[in-house]
Amino acid sequence: MVYKKQPCLVSQIRFAPGKNSATVSQSVVRGSRDIYLLKANQGQRMDVKMTSLENNAVFDVIAPNGQVLKTEATQSSLKLPATGTYEIIVGGTRGNATYQLNVKIQ
Repeated sequence: MVYKKQPCLVSQIRFAPGKNSATVSQSVVRGSRDIYLLKANQGQRMDVKMTSLENNAVFDVIAPNGQVLKTEATQSSLKLPATGTYEIIVGGTRGNATYQLNVKIQ
């Protein structure tokens, strides 16, 4: 069996000055993933909500230590266990997916 490395988008989520949330609009091709990096502190709350045109996109949240905090979700509210860079990994559940990802930290 040969594994093929899939291309993916990796980008940093940044909040506008004075804001604590951001929305990303993007598309993910079947079989690939979009990875969003977000720096946050222990004890903060991260609210993540995803909407997609055909309800066919989900996300995972990975803590800085590699612990999986959420899998295949469309909405989540998490109290963050550590300070560092979190990964939000977006993928399609069937076919290509066009989505909006909203992330809020408080």
